[in-house]
Formats: sequence, C-alpha cells, structure tokens
Amino acid sequence: MVRGGSWGYDRENARCAYRNNNHPGNRNNNPGPKRRKISAVPFRDRVVHHALCNVIEPRFERLFIADSYANRTGKGTHRAIDRLQQFAQRHRYVLRADIVKHFPSIDHQILRATLARVVPEADLMALIDRIIASGAGVLDDEYTTTYFPGDDLLAACRP
Repeated sequence: MVRGGSWGYDRENARCAYRNNNHPGNRNNNPGPKRRKISAVPFRDRVVHHALCNVIEPRFERLFIADSYANRTGKGTHRAIDRLQQFAQRHRYVLRADIVKHFPSIDHQILRATLARVVPEADLMALIDRIIASGAGVLDDEYTTTYFPGDDLLAACRP
C-alpha cells in the first residue's frame, strides 16, 4: 500500500483510494494572444495524473497518427513546425483551424468508452473515472456549449 497526501493505492486488492482534493485549481487567463480561462489542478493531483500517464501513454502512442505533435515524447513544437514547412512546400493552400471550446465539449461517455478499450484494468479505469469526474463543470461558467437542433453527430459513438 502506498500512502501519501491524497493518494492510497493497493493494486493487490484492485482498490484505488485516490480522491482529488476537490480544489477547482488555479483559474487564470492564459498569457497568449487568445484570451481563455485555464484550470490547473494542484500539484499532488498532477503527480497522480503523471503517474497514470506513465502507465497508459505507451498503449496509446501506437494509436496516434504520425503528425500529432502535442505532448508526445520526441515530438513537440519544433518538429511540428518542421513538418508544417514540408507540407507548405508541397501544397498551395493551408487550412488553419481551431476547434472552439473543444475540451469542455468532450462527451465523457465517449471518452470513457474509448479509454476502456485500451485500458482493461478495472483499477486503472476507476482512477481514470475519478479524474474525469473531478473536472466536470470546472470551467462551465467560462464556456457555453452550442448544440444545433436535430444535429446529433456523435449519437452513434455513445455507448
């Protein structure tokens, strides 16, 4: 049994005692040109998140397309720019796009079902469920999700 802060984990009994500390995190505007609120969890929760990522990231790495660069070992901004320049030399036009309010609009049922296909361990999924649930509604006052009547594009993806 590992104990410390808000974390207790006993893999032998497949029991996860991690509890997020229900702190809304630091909520600040990012310093970039596009104003948006960000929410950062407290340090001890980030330690748990990183430990989880160390376990599950290799499973997902092989599923990603080669031209995905954010938050991936051996990738990053410089390699993304190099690849963009290669594309720009071969193609006349480039579409620059940003999905508005993407992260707040992620359907948690679809996210959980997708994760469960790659993470079969019940104890890890219990931890993932707690982390996902801890972020529900954190930035609701900052974003209003827009749904168009009759357009339920993702209905087929829901479990």
